[in-house]
Formats: sequence, C-alpha cells, structure tokens
Amino acid sequence: MFAKQQELHGLVESGTGDITRDRIDKINACRSKLVELKINRSKAYRKLKEAKEAYVKKIHSMNKDQRSKTDARFVPELLIPAGVKHIVRDIMECKDFFGGPVEMNVWRGIAAYNAGLQKVKTWEGLPFIEETVHFTRNVVSDLTRALEMKHAYSTKDDALIAKTKMRIRLKESYYVYAVKEGDNFYNIVHKKLMNPYDISYSEALDYIRDSKGNKIDTGDMSIILPDQQFRIYAPR
Repeated sequence: MFAKQQELHGLVESGTGDITRDRIDKINACRSKLVELKINRSKAYRKLKEAKEAYVKKIHSMNKDQRSKTDARFVPELLIPAGVKHIVRDIMECKDFFGGPVEMNVWRGIAAYNAGLQKVKTWEGLPFIEETVHFTRNVVSDLTRALEMKHAYSTKDDALIAKTKMRIRLKESYYVYAVKEGDNFYNIVHKKLMNPYDISYSEALDYIRDSKGNKIDTGDMSIILPDQQFRIYAPR
C-alpha cells in the first residue's frame, strides 16, 4: 500500500501541468489498485484477528507445562524477564543512535520492540505503522498509569489512591476501610466522605459499600464490629 501511494503521488505531482489521457488513465488505475489493496488489507486483518483469537483460546486451555513447550510467550515467568531485557536493549540502542537521555528514547525503544529497531532508525522515530502506533501509545499510557498508582500507594493516603484509580479509569476506584475500635457508621461516613468532598449524608451513602460491593442498608449499621470492612469510592 505504501509503495502504491508513493506511485500515485509521483504520478500526480510529476509533469509540467499538461495532463494527458495516458496520465489520467495511469492515475485512475493506480487509485483503483490502492482501493483494492485497502479492501484486501481489511479482509486479511479480520482473518488474522480471528486466527489470533482461536490461538489464544487454544493456549489458555493448556496447563503451564504445555504452554511453556508450545509457546513460551504465554508463560509470564519466562516472558516478562525476556521482554524486559529486550526492551531495555532497544531503548539503549535508540539512545546511542538518536542521542539524548534515556527518558527521551523510551517511546522509541517501545516502538522498536514492536516494529523492529531498523524500522525505527529508517523512520527516524516512530514508524507510521498502525499497529506500532497503537502499541507504543498503549504501553506508554499503561506505564504512566502504573507510575501514578505507585505514587498514590507510596503516600498511604486511601482517598488519593481511590481518586487516582478513578482518574485513570480503573474499574474498581475504591479503597477498603477497616472498622476501628470505637467507630460508628455515621462517623466513618462523615470523616471519609462528607467532610472531604462536602456532600450530604444521603449523597455519601452512594459511595460506601459493604466488603462485597453491595449497597448499605443503614438499618443494619447500628452495630459495627472492629475489622469489619467497607469499600469507600471516590465521588465523581
């Protein structure tokens, strides 16, 4: 497709401005071929996706020993160390090739992990390949989210952890509160939700759940026991 696009651009941009019938026919033929290639690519991509899903399903039906013999990429204990070693090598090679600090070459190394180091060098950066663009973006996004969660957990601030989970769109944006000696339900709601977020008691009840994630029946909360747990969500 890229070669055909280049050919089309060459036909359109070359010449002195006089468009002959022969040139028009060549341009139209080139456009027609490009459309055909796009259709074929979509069909091939669908087939590839179906084959990939079938293969993953087959692998997941195997036990750990069978997976390691069939495809080590599906054994985390083998894949993660090998993958980390590979991506670190790509990042360092990008640093040597492009210059600058390691931090500036992380995204190039991630792209090289997907598309190959030579393609990154040829494109002088991120190759304009759809899969590579998506892969690099997703890895950088996941890395950023992981670093944000690491910071939130380092503060030991339960509210910040829940807020961070909500902001980076993790499914379960809550923290677990364990009842302490002398706690009562209203004081927990007041301290953990009403005061920090300036909301009413009835509004706060929408953001507190029992340990299994079920809504609270306040009629059952007249007696709560030490170590009893609640999920407290960050109000949106």
